[in-house]
Amino acid sequence: MRHTTKLLALVGVALLVPLASCNDPLRVSIPDIVQPGQLGDSASLGTVRSGVLGDFSIAYTGDHPDGSGGSEGVIMYGGLLADEWINSETFPTRIEVDARTIQVTNADVDLWYRRMHQARNSAEKAAAQFAQFSATDPGHAEMLTLAGLTYVFLAETWCAGVTISHLNSDGSIAYGMPLTTHQILDTAIARFDAAIAATTDADMTAFAAVGKARALIDSGGFAGGDRAHELRVRARALRKQRSPEQRGVQR
Repeated sequence: MRHTTKLLALVGVALLVPLASCNDPLRVSIPDIVQPGQLGDSASLGTVRSGVLGDFSIAYTGDHPDGSGGSEGVIMYGGLLADEWINSETFPTRIEVDARTIQVTNADVDLWYRRMHQARNSAEKAAAQFAQFSATDPGHAEMLTLAGLTYVFLAETWCAGVTISHLNSDGSIAYGMPLTTHQILDTAIARFDAAIAATTDADMTAFAAVGKARALIDSGGFAGGDRAHELRVRARALRKQRSPEQRGVQR
């Protein structure tokens, strides 16, 4: 019996050797994972857009639903800074924001800041890709609007001196100069204007107009904010004139 068991084991090893020589265990097929090299053409625009929505969502809302871990976003830290929220727990990094005694060593605030720039860079690169392959797609205006909103949030939640850098296609970084709050808001308005010019889609026009109105009000341009509001109202009226089939799914 013992000899039979050894014989079967040897046969099993002999059968596995040819299979191992033909299949490298370090080269695993992952068909459901999109590689960076697959994101540079028109067919990848939908995937690129989804990535931007994910980056923006994390920067805006954070990435942990119960607030006990992960990173916070604009809603949490912007609210604490403006006293929209009242701190009621023991995380020192959040207490610093609530008390306006933020230290340069606050790693959570640093992560929040980096998340904002990640979302900004992601949206701007996606907007450039849409401009190259499908400039009239509503996604082009959407990416420009999301980029504009990241500038608005940087202006609203950070002091003057925010540096806007850009990631080049070769992976190097083009470092920018510190900007004033008005310069950041002007950049946001430029993104919203570009979005409005790039689309005839009523929803995207309204989306960009709301962002522009907020940026204009932040910069003290109340008359311009009223003008952006009028543009949004007209976009909503245009959308109501269309049939449900033409309107499609509400974004």
